[in-house]
Amino acid sequence: MCVQIDCIVTSAGGIEEDFIKCLAPTYLGDFALDGRSLRDKGINRIGNLLVPNNNYCKFEDWVNPILDKLLEEQNLIPGEASPYFESQCVVIVTNMYFQDQKIWTPSSIIERLGHEINDKSSIYYWAAKNKIPVFSPALTDGSLGDMFFFHSFKKAGLVIDILQGKKTGQYDGLTIFKNLDWLRSRRVKQNGNQGCPHWNDHSGRGVDQASYLQCKLDGESK
Repeated sequence: MCVQIDCIVTSAGGIEEDFIKCLAPTYLGDFALDGRSLRDKGINRIGNLLVPNNNYCKFEDWVNPILDKLLEEQNLIPGEASPYFESQCVVIVTNMYFQDQKIWTPSSIIERLGHEINDKSSIYYWAAKNKIPVFSPALTDGSLGDMFFFHSFKKAGLVIDILQGKKTGQYDGLTIFKNLDWLRSRRVKQNGNQGCPHWNDHSGRGVDQASYLQCKLDGESK
């Protein structure tokens, strides 16, 4: 099946939720469950999926040591990088500050996480294994974005170049839908897609926001 896939375009949630389910169980719920009552029980609702708070703690414990390694490898001089790093990153030579320094991109980080998870139930394990590029320009969103942010206080300096993919022709624009438009337009020039599946992992209902702290318990969400 993997040989029929050219690339994947997704959100930060589409990345982190795949890894979280590998670290601890994610449960099937219902789109109509009330986010306020779920929060009282320490449960986050993602569409019709239920994720206990502790799962995010396990995700943080797994991600942080990897971020440490990304920062360490970023600061290695050329020729001293790890095997993963040499194939995944780009060399910035036009910027004096980053000259000869390796810079991570969203796609290269996702590929690295796919290697690190080493779990056959992960979509991104198979993407990394089969060298299928994953584009997620909004990678700093969601729980993963929080971890990037808080990690920067403990060990500052990790650079994630969201624009680099655009410079190298990997994707155009900074939004998920812009990427889908780019992907579709590129395939139109090649006589169209053989198949272009779309997944939406959220119901679009405002009550989702209350379960994962984006809406106050007494707030109104639509």
